[in-house]
Amino acid sequence: MNVSVDFKKLKMFEACNELVHGFTIRTYQDYNSKRHALFPGLNKGDETYRLHSAWVLKALSIDSKNLFTVNQVHGDTVCVVKNRKPKNDAHLQKADAIVTHLEEFPLGIWTADCVPVLIYDKRLRVLGLVHAGRRGTEINIVRKTLQTLNKEFGCLAKDIALGLGPAIGKCCYEVDEPCLTGFKRSYPYWESLVSPSPSHGRFYLDLLNANAIDAVSFGLQENQIERMPYCTSCDNNMFYSYRRDGNAGRILTVAMIRKKA
Repeated sequence: MNVSVDFKKLKMFEACNELVHGFTIRTYQDYNSKRHALFPGLNKGDETYRLHSAWVLKALSIDSKNLFTVNQVHGDTVCVVKNRKPKNDAHLQKADAIVTHLEEFPLGIWTADCVPVLIYDKRLRVLGLVHAGRRGTEINIVRKTLQTLNKEFGCLAKDIALGLGPAIGKCCYEVDEPCLTGFKRSYPYWESLVSPSPSHGRFYLDLLNANAIDAVSFGLQENQIERMPYCTSCDNNMFYSYRRDGNAGRILTVAMIRKKA
């Protein structure tokens, strides 16, 4: 490979030797040390997508050429993968979370301000990835994914580690009052997620903390949750941000369970 692909990683999961993971930044470096856009768009049928995906997997020392993704629609459907050979059109399934116990089976989700969530049960070796945007967060997609892990694989809250990747921070995520309606229904202490904006009738919303609270409502403790110290809007030189860039590139989050030694 004649290019260099860089990642941000969570300390909690770097300590798990059997788990591979990474959150892409917005550029890669070529053999002349020049920077270029990584995943400048998200056309899954084009050659750029296939080439960049291959670079990412190789940079993470993943042998597979196939990355399992879903059609993300800002909902709360969880895709459960127990078969190593899913249907050819599995990537068209409408879902915003993926869970599996399969080894050497890389999962991927796409974000550009929404919260990428990585979930891992080290005892049972079960993995989950979640795309948690505003709509997914307000309908508790993280808790529903944890419930699915419990139902399908027997995962318990005490055995789970959960990481929140690079996403737009409460410093920049401004919404109007109607956007808070769902949070008022789903989060008893929703006021803690909101702060006033200088703009009339608008508020700053803390998506990262909302998803952490959602995980705690399932039974996780704070020391089982790790947050990345980035805001995709503030750190726009490093990450894509839909708020700043519009419909441009995406951050790819990849995770995979290695085979037992």
